[in-house]
Amino acid sequence: MSFLRRFLGGSGVNSARLNVTCFTRLRDDAMLPVVGEYYRQASVRLARPPGPNDLPPGMPGPPPGYYKALLVAEPANQYDRNAIAVVLWAGGTWSLAGYLSRTDAASYQPVFRWLAATSGATPPAVACDAALQSERGGVGVVLHLGTPGECIVELATDNRTPADSTWGGKSVVFSGQGSTTLYGAPLDRNAQVMLARWAGCEVLPRLTKKTQVLIVADSNEVTTTLQKARDYGVPIVPEPNFVAALGIPPQIIGGVSERWARL
Repeated sequence: MSFLRRFLGGSGVNSARLNVTCFTRLRDDAMLPVVGEYYRQASVRLARPPGPNDLPPGMPGPPPGYYKALLVAEPANQYDRNAIAVVLWAGGTWSLAGYLSRTDAASYQPVFRWLAATSGATPPAVACDAALQSERGGVGVVLHLGTPGECIVELATDNRTPADSTWGGKSVVFSGQGSTTLYGAPLDRNAQVMLARWAGCEVLPRLTKKTQVLIVADSNEVTTTLQKARDYGVPIVPEPNFVAALGIPPQIIGGVSERWARL
């Protein structure tokens, strides 16, 4: 799933040693935009696709023509304590390209809290591939990284096997999303699919009479899909129960109450 390496950073990362994590279970269409590049065009244009053996030891290189990026949390940032900087490989050093938006930076905080809790005193960072693209006013940056929910699912299932093997091969449908959390990160649809496939399930796009299980994010919400499942006699399982049955540590399973995630 991930690798943890310590190496000397460069510009944009305060020359600090970092524990770097790389997520590998990525959708082809996983994209995360960067903001603020307009004001850092000189730094963005310093980015270089890494050549063989350019990157710190152990860090996988991007596909041909792409770039390497690091996401580094800045809890001491005077404007936003959730700030996450994005630096690009610039040939022997890292160049500050921009930041995640305030909304995205806040949503990725559970990921960085998890990594910080497992990296000791060494600050965590996330490595991912990046693409540069023409935007109005200059060059923009788009990262290839999953949602916070997907990242947390990968962390929670790394080096684990599902505790309940009876889920293997079952066809399931999800109703609702974002109500269950892992370590404070809501399980969006992409995260739900990742978790179910890790359990060996076949995830169907819609409920039919052949569906074996309906997994509901909110048991109190009456939906057309839920009613169909009852009519068809399809077993209905609350999402927290499904997650717990797989052996995910109960202390990291929580829920969303209105705006706030809770453990």
